[in-house]
Amino acid sequence: MKLSLAAKPALIKMLYLGYSGEGKSTSLVPLGIPGYLDNPGYELRILDFDGKAEEVIRATLARLLKDKLITQSQHDSALAENYDVVPCVEKTGIIQAREGKNTVKKLGVEGVATAWQTAVRQLEKWNSSWSPRTVLVIDSLTYAARAIVNYNQDLNNKLNQTLEWRDYNSPQQMVESLMMLCADLPTHVIVCGHQDPLEIYKASDTVDDKGNQVQELIDTLMVPLSIGKGGRMKLPARFNHLLVASSDGKGAAVRRYVYTESRVGVVTKTPFYGLCKPFYPLDRAFVEYFKLGCQTAVTHQG
Repeated sequence: MKLSLAAKPALIKMLYLGYSGEGKSTSLVPLGIPGYLDNPGYELRILDFDGKAEEVIRATLARLLKDKLITQSQHDSALAENYDVVPCVEKTGIIQAREGKNTVKKLGVEGVATAWQTAVRQLEKWNSSWSPRTVLVIDSLTYAARAIVNYNQDLNNKLNQTLEWRDYNSPQQMVESLMMLCADLPTHVIVCGHQDPLEIYKASDTVDDKGNQVQELIDTLMVPLSIGKGGRMKLPARFNHLLVASSDGKGAAVRRYVYTESRVGVVTKTPFYGLCKPFYPLDRAFVEYFKLGCQTAVTHQG
């Protein structure tokens, strides 16, 4: 088996993490703008589990137009052609639910859980039309996992009820299957996720006053906020790219970036090491990064 340079672009399969409000969704919008930074627009197909994608797209395009970073023609063309947004959200409201022996009123899913089924049906519709110019965006993994839990609870007539540990088994497997599907699809994939600090402990040589061995904190890693500790640790291995959105400064002085280089407590991953910059400004990040994908394509030859 030999490796050779190829004209066919490599497909980017990315896990993209950051705290809420860091601009993850905003940073993806420029990928759909024709001619932006001399790069043709991609078609972004967005499974919008957060329910905010269309608002973010319109606001970002309006800001770039106001700042004269894009033309009216680019704005209109991108909005009309390059964002296929599919809301995958539950209808929520004040519902009555069982908690133990009691019936209580609380905020929950009204009727039946539909978000996950909406996503599955849309993936089936898109199935025959993927290309190197399409990008599947799952925004976000955090709420996709919640939709999967709701779907399973609904199947078991337990929707809106307090979850038990066994209720997470099937959803964990379904999240894993979704990530495997993303890896196999003939398109670029970006899975956005809220990051969550996961503390790693080990047993120390000391004991407390009750004779119990003291657990010593040895590291804190940022992992996707999803279902189950073990599953969250495994998810990054499903992707060949792991980037992180973060910000420096506060208020009017805040600057937001997408990092390709690991920082304290934050592990990134890129096959473009040595080619990409350690970080990019939010509005340029993905256009610049995808250019590297087109320039560094490699295929197998028998």
